[in-house]
Amino acid sequence: MKPIQLSAHTRPITRVRINRDGDLCFSTSKDGKAMVWYCSNGERLGTYDGHNGAIFDFDVDSDTRYGLSAGADCAFGLWEVSTGKLHRLVYPRPPDRVTVVRWGCGSKRFMVCTFGQRKSHILIYDFDAKDWEDESIPSDSFKPAVSFPRQSENWTGHTAKVAEALWGPVGKCVITAAEDGTIRKWDLTSGDGDQFVQYNPQQKGMIITSMSYSKDRTLIIASAKDKTARIFETQTLTALKCFTSDKPLNCAVIHPFLNLVMVCGGQDARDVTTTGSNSGKFEVEFFHTVFEEKIGHIRTGHFSPINYIALSTDGSHFATGAEEGNVRIFKFDNDFKHKFEALEKSFVDVGMK
Repeated sequence: MKPIQLSAHTRPITRVRINRDGDLCFSTSKDGKAMVWYCSNGERLGTYDGHNGAIFDFDVDSDTRYGLSAGADCAFGLWEVSTGKLHRLVYPRPPDRVTVVRWGCGSKRFMVCTFGQRKSHILIYDFDAKDWEDESIPSDSFKPAVSFPRQSENWTGHTAKVAEALWGPVGKCVITAAEDGTIRKWDLTSGDGDQFVQYNPQQKGMIITSMSYSKDRTLIIASAKDKTARIFETQTLTALKCFTSDKPLNCAVIHPFLNLVMVCGGQDARDVTTTGSNSGKFEVEFFHTVFEEKIGHIRTGHFSPINYIALSTDGSHFATGAEEGNVRIFKFDNDFKHKFEALEKSFVDVGMK
């Protein structure tokens, strides 16, 4: 499994995402730039340059026509993916850092998460392309259709920044995971945050670093700094599985058709200068989804903590982004599925004896 290295960012990678078609990889960095690359050969198509500060997230709609960016400059951007044109920067109120952006199903709505003064807000915007592209309409005229939590004297939302957010099934709710150690579900119909769960009940406040769906969206996997990744049932947020690594985890994903969980992370960046790549634990680890056992790993070639991993929708390739500023794309070997299923069978045979 020989990776393709993408080297253009000059500061740590904050997010990597692969579009729905699986042909493009988007990366964001603390250098204030978002970039787009071909997954097939690593060629860089272009750079989305317009924010004044770090970019924490970039998400594209289902048709890969429009992109959203989340900036430390308290703004989110709307881009035309193919041309790199910045249609507008919007500064939500109150003026807080934007940490996560997410397109909704059908690209008629999108979500923006902000954080400031120990409070995270979730803002839902309606999207009509002709209005958002119309330069005669001022950016400050775009107001969220829904915002969470509702204004009240007693704060009922996240008290740390949102690490990741997901649209619930059929867009009737949104689910957020934050560095305060909680996962919350917000009902768009009632306007309430009616469900929340502690990621680790034994260590409340554990920093959650990522969250993503299984292919059918019935399961959620999240990772945290306590060296674990956990699977939750989407409807009830009930914890089902726990996978334990030997390093703080920054991201975890579920393979779309194999019983495979992939996790990544590494030691803290401040210690990297004194640690080689082998002892720094900068590999991607594989766990069996059912048995919760580690079954292997891939040495990525990164020499710093891996901050994020993105898996294509067909499970054929994935991308990693690391603290040193490099992105790497890996394509699974053609016989990987066969080898994995043979290994899985050996697990079952041992369990039956």
